Amino acid sequence: MQTFKIEHFERRYGVPFPQFRALSVEACKQVREKLGERVCMPSTTSPIDLVKALDGLQERLPNVTATDPSFDLAKVLPIQDAERGQSVLVNWYRFDEIDEIEAGVLTELFTDVWYPTADDIDIMDIDISWVVSVRYDGVVKRIRFT
Repeated sequence: MQTFKIEHFERRYGVPFPQFRALSVEACKQVREKLGERVCMPSTTSPIDLVKALDGLQERLPNVTATDPSFDLAKVLPIQDAERGQSVLVNWYRFDEIDEIEAGVLTELFTDVWYPTADDIDIMDIDISWVVSVRYDGVVKRIRFT
């Protein structure tokens, strides 16, 4: 999570930023490799090619825009209410800056961590059985892997 976002949150609300964990370089590499397997790309695929491949396979959610004031991330994540306490991964760039955070916390704080016009993010479960991507312009795309 970018430091300025944490500082902005803490100034705005007067409370500490919720717990999250930044993945190590090695853990990010493992996520890239697992995602590469899911999209049928070799382990040598560059991060930017992986991003492009994922984008090409995802389905755009019709009538869903993250910039809409009524947008609710919880409604687009393919998880049940009982799973909100489970961790999800948030990719901030090219699968080399990934945070792990509770799904329920992310849905509550989404407007505090995703900045329109600046951030392209991918949210996925730990097993990488699905990925929801939110583009800088509010476009939301999703894929489920079998």
